[in-house]
Amino acid sequence: MTLSVGNLDAKKGEKKTGYLHVGETSLSDVVMPVTVINGAKSGQTLAMTAGFHPREYASIESLTRLSNLIDPATIKGSAIIVHIVNTPGFEVRGRKCPIDDAHPINSFPGNPNGGISQRIAHTIANEVLSQSDYYIDHHCNDVQWVGPSNVIYNRTGNDDVDPKSEAMARCFKTKYLRESKVRDYSSALGYATNEGIPSILTEVGSMMGVSSMTGFFEEDKIGWNIEGVDNLMKLIGMIDGTPYQSKEKPITNIVYLKAKHSGILFPLVEADDYVSKCQAVAEIRDPFGNQKEVIISPVDGIVSLMTSYRAVKQGLSVIQLYDIP
Repeated sequence: MTLSVGNLDAKKGEKKTGYLHVGETSLSDVVMPVTVINGAKSGQTLAMTAGFHPREYASIESLTRLSNLIDPATIKGSAIIVHIVNTPGFEVRGRKCPIDDAHPINSFPGNPNGGISQRIAHTIANEVLSQSDYYIDHHCNDVQWVGPSNVIYNRTGNDDVDPKSEAMARCFKTKYLRESKVRDYSSALGYATNEGIPSILTEVGSMMGVSSMTGFFEEDKIGWNIEGVDNLMKLIGMIDGTPYQSKEKPITNIVYLKAKHSGILFPLVEADDYVSKCQAVAEIRDPFGNQKEVIISPVDGIVSLMTSYRAVKQGLSVIQLYDIP
C-alpha cells in the first residue's frame, strides 16, 4: 500500500523526501521538510516531529540522522518524519512563528483557514497524526534553559493509550520520566493522546544541542535520542530486538521557583543537583552586587531546569524542580 503525505507518495520499500505545503506569505510558500519511509513489510506507523521550537537543534539533527538510518527494506511498518515544523521560526532563529506571533505547538487541532500557526497544526494533525499509530515529539533545551534529559508522557485515563505511552517513554535511558495529566489539548502531545495515539515528548538535556566550547553538536546527547528511538522501534515491532525499559519511578509533581524581584541571577546550585527543603538555591542581586533576594527551595527535589539568562524579571520562573518525596 502506498503511504501518502501531502504530495509525497512512498510505495512499499520506498523512502521519499520533500516538502509539505502549509500556506503562504506575500512572497513565498510556507513548507515543512518531510521524510516518508514505507517499509517493505506491514506494521505500525511511527510519526516523529522536531522544530516546533526551532532553536532546539539537537532534536532536529536527531531526525535528520534517523531519516537516513531507517531502511525501508528492513523495517516492518512506516515512519513519517517532519524535520522542522515551525520553519518560519527556524528562518529567524526564533521560538514563535514570526508570521502570526503564535506558537504552532499550542495551536491544535488547527484550522486550514486560520493563521500560519493554525495551518501548521492542522497539517500535522491531518496529514501526519491521522495516519500514525505512535508519535514522538522531539525537543531539547532552548537557549534560555539548561537541564538534564527527560521524557514526558501523558496520563489521560485511557487504559489502552496510557500504558503504551509509558512503555514508549521507558525506552529512553534517563533518570527522569515525567508523567503529566493532560490539561491542554491544544498542545501537540495533548492533542495526539486525546486522539488515542500513544505519544511522548523527548527533551534532550543540552542548550540547543551545541557545545559552548567547540560549537559542534553534542554527540552524546543526539546519540541518547537516537538510541531511545531505536529501542522504541523494537518495542512496537518495527525492527527486531528486545527493547530497553527503564525502571525509574515517574515524576508527577513539578515546582516552579519564581523571582520576587528583578535583578541579576546568581545560582547557588547546578542543573541536575539534588536540593533539600529550605536550601538556598539562588540569589538575586542589583547591579552593585547588593543582595535583593534569596530563593529557597520549598521541597526536596532535583534541579530539572534553570534559566541561562542572568537578567531576570520579577514574577517569572527561574528554576524548576522535580519534587522528590
